[in-house]
This record gives sequence, structure tokens and C-alpha cells, in this order.
Amino acid sequence: MNQPASEPARCSVPEARARILADIAPITTIETVPVMQAPGRVLAEPVYSAVPIPPFDAAAMDGYALAHASLAPAGESIVMPIGQALAGHPFAGMVTAGTCVRIATGAPLPAGADTVVMVEATRSIAQGVAIATGQRQGQHCRRRGEILAAGAPALAPGVRLGPVEIGLAASLGVTQLHVRRRPRVAVLSTGDELGAPSEAGGIRDSNRPALTVAITRMGGELIDLGVVADRRDQLERALRAVAGQVDVIVSSGGASVGEADHVRAVLDQLGRVRFWQVAMKPGKPLAFGHIGDAVFFALPGNPVAAWISFLQFVRPAMSRLTGLESSGDGPAWSLPCTAALGKQVGRTEFVPGRLLARSDTWWVQPAGRDVASLVTLAGADCLIELDPSRGEVMPGEHVAVRRFSDLDLVPSLTG
Repeated sequence: MNQPASEPARCSVPEARARILADIAPITTIETVPVMQAPGRVLAEPVYSAVPIPPFDAAAMDGYALAHASLAPAGESIVMPIGQALAGHPFAGMVTAGTCVRIATGAPLPAGADTVVMVEATRSIAQGVAIATGQRQGQHCRRRGEILAAGAPALAPGVRLGPVEIGLAASLGVTQLHVRRRPRVAVLSTGDELGAPSEAGGIRDSNRPALTVAITRMGGELIDLGVVADRRDQLERALRAVAGQVDVIVSSGGASVGEADHVRAVLDQLGRVRFWQVAMKPGKPLAFGHIGDAVFFALPGNPVAAWISFLQFVRPAMSRLTGLESSGDGPAWSLPCTAALGKQVGRTEFVPGRLLARSDTWWVQPAGRDVASLVTLAGADCLIELDPSRGEVMPGEHVAVRRFSDLDLVPSLTG
């Protein structure tokens, strides 16, 4: 069917992101996987603690376990050691008035003991152990269930499972986890110029490898459609073949208005374009729409523009699909800029940057604005974001900065 776009041709970055997220619902299919196959997945159902944590009263310090009533109100107290308690090897007897047990961190508190005195507050004498004054009842003890009561939720849905979450689940005796199905994502590049470098204008494709790694790290199941030539029939055939099998299609190139740019026409033919072009630089020629049940992102062909567009739009869409509670944007820092930046009022502009420490203050240094090569991004660790109302930036002026490490691009640990 041929449905021309009914939405405005260009929108702001926040408006584009809001429209995308409003069009996407989290995947509801739930899979059950072994705990050790769950890293990188998004938890779909809560994990409850079947036992109290800790499961018994335990020592939080190396020292001596005793009954606080054995201690004198003032001055040193003398108590007699009657044994020891180690992690995994509890003391079998009972602590009575005037006695103590040498105890290691994590060992169960002996019966009759309610206080642990750390070694540094004691000294050995002929009569036993001298305890310094000022000890509080219950100090240095972890009480049964004080961290988690039996039946309490330990992990909430919507969290991406990393090493800590897997370790916690294992500590609770959980062997399987209920997780959301991975988004299925098809990736393709368009362009007759993509291939081996040559004097005839050939260049190697960098967009597809970069996008493949990012999507895989975000937990996507990838379908690589390779490079599609600048021919409308080939692009249409490739999209028809995959549209019913995936949740997301991401293309790069062919999203502009040249004679060889067929993405818009094919999208109008096969589905619906929600918006076309965004008021941003780089990355203005970007389209979002639907082909059947799949959402479609047509990213620019220039590598830096494609990557920044991915970060701003595809990444939050992937987070929404996987059911993550957080978009993973991280905080925006306000930092002084080392150099002047030209800027047009009316659009959002993004500039790769490098963080620098100068005289106990963080600065940001622009890494370059060439969109034709990932060399610009390879030396960057953050993104400078200039809002539409802003004009030229002078050296020393503050700009908004987001670190790449704060973005939700954690590695999938499932291999």
C-alpha cells in the first residue's frame, strides 16, 4: 500500500524521541533461562528470597562474641575464651556470663552471645581477655533477616542482569530466571559505494559493524542483511523478506533526498513513515516508521551521524522494547569547553568530546566535527549536546556533556 507520511516533516530531538517511545511497547514474551545464561537479559518477573538474609545471626567483625551483660558499666572487663567460631564451623556450646568465643567475620553467633567486640578493642592477659569500656550491646552483629526477610523481593522486573544480580540470585538458591525475549533486530547498509576502497569511489562499510556490536551489547538478536545496492527493487525485496520476522529494522544510508536514496519511497510503499528528518546536526536525514509490526529506523549514511542518531533514538527504543525501567542516559554534566564551537540557533547539535582534568576542574575538549569517519569518535569519551536555543559557544563557556560510559550500552555477557 502506498501511504504518504501524514506527520510533520521535521521535529525536534525530544519530540522525535517521545514519538518513538510512544509507538513502542515492551516485549511481553517471557523466557525461562538458567541463571548462568541470564547475564545481559532483562528480568521479567521479580525474584523473591526463599530464606532470610542473613540466614542466621552472624559476626560482622573478627573479634570476640559474648553476652553484653558480662561487661562492667565502667572500666575494663575480663572474660575467659572458651572456644572459637569460624565461617562454616560454628561454636557448638553456649556463651555464659564471664565467657567469650573468638569469632571470625561471617561465623554464626554462639548461643548466649549478643555482642561482638573487635580485636582492636581487646588485649590478652593471663586471666583471659580484657575488653575496653564503651562497648554497645548488639554491635558488629548481623541479625537474621535484617537485609532480606523470607519472602521479600530481592530483584525487581526491568533490571538488566549483570554480575551482581546473577550473584545475588545464586546466593538465594535460584537456578532459573524469567526474562524478556530478546528484541530481534535486522541491520543493513545501503550504497553502491560500499566495498573495497578504490579510486572509483569505493569505501568500506563501518556503520553495520558498529551498529551490530551496539545492538548485540544491548541484548538484541541480530539478523545481518549485509549491504543492499542503491536500487529500489533490491531494498524493497530485502525489507519485505525480513519485516515479519523482526521487531526492529535499522538501515544506514539512502535516507537523504538524492536520486539514489530510495528509503523514503520504499517505506511509503511498504508501511508508514511517522516522521522524516530531525532538527539536529549531525543526523538530520533520519526517518522512523513501521513496516508491519516492525519499527524502522533509517539512519544517515555518514558514520558519525549514524552513530549519534543511534544513541539518541535507536538505543532508547531498544531499552523500551527490552522492558528496562531506565533509558540509561545517565546524568548531563555542565562543563567548560576548551574551544569555540560554531552553532546555528534552531537545532540541537552534538559534538564528540574528550574529558580533560585541569587544575582540579573537569573540562571538555571537542574531538572534531567531521561526520565522514569514525576516527572522530574513536578518540572521544563523551558527547557535547548543544540545545536549539544556543548559538556560538566561546572558549570557557559551559556546555552539557554526557559520558559514553553512562549510556546503556553494557556488554552482553552471554557470548
